[in-house]
Amino acid sequence: MTIGDDRTSGAPQLLAACWTWAGDAGPGRPGPAGIEDLLTRIRAAAAAGWRGLGFHDQDLATARESIGFSGLREILHDRGISLIEVEFLDGWWLEQGNPGTEQLLLEAAAALGARVVKAGVPSRQVLTDIGPGQVASRLRALATRAGDAGTRIALEAMGVPGAMTIADVVELLDRADSPSCGAVVDNVQLACAGTPVGELRTLDWGRVASVELGDARGAGEAIRERCIPGDGTIDLPGFIRTVQELGWTGPWGVEIISSELRALPQPDGVRLVHDRTHAAFADSRRR
Repeated sequence: MTIGDDRTSGAPQLLAACWTWAGDAGPGRPGPAGIEDLLTRIRAAAAAGWRGLGFHDQDLATARESIGFSGLREILHDRGISLIEVEFLDGWWLEQGNPGTEQLLLEAAAALGARVVKAGVPSRQVLTDIGPGQVASRLRALATRAGDAGTRIALEAMGVPGAMTIADVVELLDRADSPSCGAVVDNVQLACAGTPVGELRTLDWGRVASVELGDARGAGEAIRERCIPGDGTIDLPGFIRTVQELGWTGPWGVEIISSELRALPQPDGVRLVHDRTHAAFADSRRR
């Protein structure tokens, strides 16, 4: 175990989102699909002190086709990984949906005891074209299926032009009115969208299912890529403190999608991100 290991008393519960521990991989380029690569990365993340892991669909498909989800669950248990998330479900708001990915993610969530299934949201224009009521109805149906699988849908607002804001997502959740769906509060996406951290105080935190941490350089639309925590311009300790003051007591996802991280050997990268994130929590306490 490393200094600041999540399994020590009083430490924050940290979960490495899928790209944080993926090694030389990223969205659209998921990397090696072999089971040995997956198990090697799991061992490295556990050795670095992570208590939780997020799995993307390709890793889940690899596990299902080789050792099965029951085998993966046993390995995670043996390594002390007790928090699981799966991702990423897009297009659920369309009439045809995304049935193949949905089935994989919900099956994995049920077998692994995943706390949430991360999902996207339509753009504002698509939301208007389909109609907020229709989108909310489809979200309610999806959330019901997630609840039957013992998990929740966690909707992530993307900080890009034309995207729904975190406030828009919470409004959609209000329309859907299901206990089996909630919002992802991601500090980097908020920074990309130019959403002030103070605006979080106006959110209904009963609608929040997941909180994610990261760092990046620049501000607003100038942000192009995340970076190692502590190397960017985002006030990570300040965000942590604000969210804690608002009553968040759940786990903290850490999502780093970074060429700098991908360039490091995977065991070194997962340990560096873990320790830098703990340092941000220590800084928030000092403040």
